Amino acid sequence: MKYLHIIPPSKRMMDTYIRMIRTYFKEEDHQFYFISTCPNSERVLFKYGNVHEMIGKNRYEKAINLYRTLKSANHIIWHSFIYPNRIMLFLSCNPRFLKKSIWIMWGLDLHNWKLPANSIHNIIKNFLNLHCRKMIGHAIALVEQDKEYFHAQISSKIPCDVVPLPLSEDAFALMDRYNQNKPRANGKTFIQIAHNAYAFNQHLEILQALKKFKDENLRLYLPLSYGNGNGNRDTRYVSEVKAVLEEDFSNKYYCLSKLIPPLEYTDFLWNIDIAIFNANRQNALGNILRLLYMGNKVFLRSDGPLYNFFINHGINVYDSTEIKNMSYDEFIIKPDNTLAQRWIRENYHPMFNYKKWCMLFQNIEPCTLNEIPLKYVDPSAEMLLSSQITYKRNYINVTPYLNARQNYTNVKRLVIIGTGLMGRNVLQLVNDINCQKLNWSLDGYLDNEFLTFQNAMGDIDIIGTISGWYFTENQYAICAIEDSIKRQQLITSIKQSVIYASLIHPFTMISEHSVLGEGCIVGPFSSICEGAHIGNHTFVLGALIQNDVHIGDYCTIKNGVIIKYGATIKAGATIEENVVIPENTTIPEYSHITLGSGCLG
Repeated sequence: MKYLHIIPPSKRMMDTYIRMIRTYFKEEDHQFYFISTCPNSERVLFKYGNVHEMIGKNRYEKAINLYRTLKSANHIIWHSFIYPNRIMLFLSCNPRFLKKSIWIMWGLDLHNWKLPANSIHNIIKNFLNLHCRKMIGHAIALVEQDKEYFHAQISSKIPCDVVPLPLSEDAFALMDRYNQNKPRANGKTFIQIAHNAYAFNQHLEILQALKKFKDENLRLYLPLSYGNGNGNRDTRYVSEVKAVLEEDFSNKYYCLSKLIPPLEYTDFLWNIDIAIFNANRQNALGNILRLLYMGNKVFLRSDGPLYNFFINHGINVYDSTEIKNMSYDEFIIKPDNTLAQRWIRENYHPMFNYKKWCMLFQNIEPCTLNEIPLKYVDPSAEMLLSSQITYKRNYINVTPYLNARQNYTNVKRLVIIGTGLMGRNVLQLVNDINCQKLNWSLDGYLDNEFLTFQNAMGDIDIIGTISGWYFTENQYAICAIEDSIKRQQLITSIKQSVIYASLIHPFTMISEHSVLGEGCIVGPFSSICEGAHIGNHTFVLGALIQNDVHIGDYCTIKNGVIIKYGATIKAGATIEENVVIPENTTIPEYSHITLGSGCLG
């Protein structure tokens, strides 16, 4: 084969690049290969064809498989160059593989590969790593400044080109839609600090600079899903960052311990207003490009390579070392990213980016283009593209990503329709359910009449309008409109397919021989006996429903109500507090029964 791509088995890292190569270039010219077993969660990458993993019953057989695979390639492209000692030793012993290798430098593998020289083991590792880097045949930098660093620190003799990695077409489609929308209605400023937990991001310096803004209407988001303290060397750094956050920004910060899926992460980045990347090396380029394209404000260190990279292209980025000297109004003022958007599209959209890779291949060994580019569609992108977006969200539900040890596989996302008293009671009901077992992750409220509201549960707020919201396939709804007629009108007006949740308070008795419809709310101390049938979107709020009672759709049965054996409550009826409905009584549709209505037992 012409080009063998050695890649990490990670959909998050490699899906966009593989998809671009498969879209525009002939499959037989480019093989992708994992130097480790691909986890089940990442095996979706095999769908692109000519994707393989190192196989063998033992290390010897795997080494033979690797040797034969590398030998069969005209050129070997290493996507990042951080590998175990045995791989670097293997390459050192086979310099011909290094001579025909192309190293795509991601950042960490260029700037932070060297270990402290405090042991013989580390000294040997550093020697092997440097030797392999100096023997490489060709290098690819993602920005001009990394090329300069490579020539200064590794080798000035090895040819090095600058070729950007693409962003996905799905991400661009989402970002183009997000670009057209309005600011957050509740006035909060969402600030992202770095994108991982590595200490070179200097989180503490930024937190110190932001401390003077701690009483402003802001929220801090710190992605800490990998890096120091999460599977790497030192947990103390992350603990120190969290201690400072708790002391200075209590109830105003979120530390993310799990990775957010790529398309959902694009949505998350759009909802950020200001992002601060305080590393003094090339870092977080994909994050920065997305943030700039969607009109957000980005701070970088002025003594770091990316700051000069963007400034040299005439793109507005801001100096993170100057935050300490800024007023809050200066800090949050929105930038003009028009030039950035045009430049990012021309360089990073796959329909333009592939031409840069084509030029690289042309200079090394030409490969064949597909006459008609292939089309790959991500179903999750189609769902997100169907949604109607008007405002940045008042609230980002990052709950599934806060606790790395919590399994959210069976936790369902929930949207509450309506912000009235019942809507707020439902919020408490969800919290009570989750105290027993984590079942629901709350995305926020929908309301057509309001843009935002204050509630006792903190950040949870209105995230959109009922008429403009698009429910994704993993998102449930509960309609919390207390008035039965309005509840029915609203639900029947929603044209899309919606999955409605039924919420049952843990302090409730429901017979296994009763029937409960969809979208029901059953409040605490309710009792639903055998043979009872509760219709769709009906509220039972602390009532006793005896045997063989039939309650229709859209009914509201309030606290202290007793409905005796065999009674029928027809659709849309409301039974006020402490009313007793006698046996075998029929209550007509849309009736409103109160004490004194003549239905007392």
